[in-house]
Amino acid sequence: MGIKDIFRTKRFKVNGRVLKIINRTKVEKKSLNKIYAIIQLFFSENRVARLLPRITIYIEEEEPALGAVAEKNAWVIPKELQSHAALHINALAIIGDFNTNKFIGTLVHEVGHILQEQLSHSLLRRNKGEERLKAILSKSSFKKNYSNISQDWILLLTEIRQYLYWFISALSFEGTATLLSDIQKQKIYFDDATKEALYQESEKSINNLIFSWKLVKVQVEAKNLQKAKENWDLMKKMIKVYAYSIGKYLAYTIYFYDEKIELREIALLKTQPFKFIREYQEQEILKGNKIPIVSLKKIGYLSYNNILAEWAALIEELKK
Repeated sequence: MGIKDIFRTKRFKVNGRVLKIINRTKVEKKSLNKIYAIIQLFFSENRVARLLPRITIYIEEEEPALGAVAEKNAWVIPKELQSHAALHINALAIIGDFNTNKFIGTLVHEVGHILQEQLSHSLLRRNKGEERLKAILSKSSFKKNYSNISQDWILLLTEIRQYLYWFISALSFEGTATLLSDIQKQKIYFDDATKEALYQESEKSINNLIFSWKLVKVQVEAKNLQKAKENWDLMKKMIKVYAYSIGKYLAYTIYFYDEKIELREIALLKTQPFKFIREYQEQEILKGNKIPIVSLKKIGYLSYNNILAEWAALIEELKK
């Protein structure tokens, strides 16, 4: 916290817990007080928020910092969470489309990430995994193996590989946080009809994603860079949306079949992505008797190992 932040800080005691809000904006007082009031109410009454003895909330006007786990309205920074519970709110986005329930849902989602990080340091591990992958893909030895492929193709395929990793990680991180948010808002029911509806929705989404991936592959194989980029841009948008909705269904399935799981455990819910997916697979097959929406091997609609093999095959195709 900088010197300027000291003069922008308001401290509140909420049921014996410490809430610190630092305003880094020039937002008008009326709107700011509305944000303050909702934040205080949320940390006073919300069951998830009560698990945090203290938290710092930064009200911002700027975009998320590099390395943040971000949405449009709010974000957390994994490295920051190693020392204290903190979340950042985009005041302009909140005020521009102000909706109290939506704002509370955003707070629930981000507090879920904070609990994940406090209990398992999972977000930091995910960031480090992304950094390791980026380093591998940036190594001269990697690029040297594909020296006969144009830089534009290498950049595109590198981005695709990074997004595939992000997607498989976000299924657990964002999916769990989204489920937690829906539970808190009482927007979801745990019954056979709801599970079936969510399965069908996820089935449709994953098939859309698979079809989009096939379109990307066709254009890469045809060596049509422009069309490949266009199709990839569409798929990238799908990935950003479906990571939340499909991930929520995966988390829902684990919770649905585990009656003993508690609220705190949902926040932590298998925050190692591959373990999360393996547990989901097992529950879906053994108890749900259905084809998994996502799997690590060949047993689901989308197999992470298969799609990585197809990605590698595209590089080999471009070398010809």
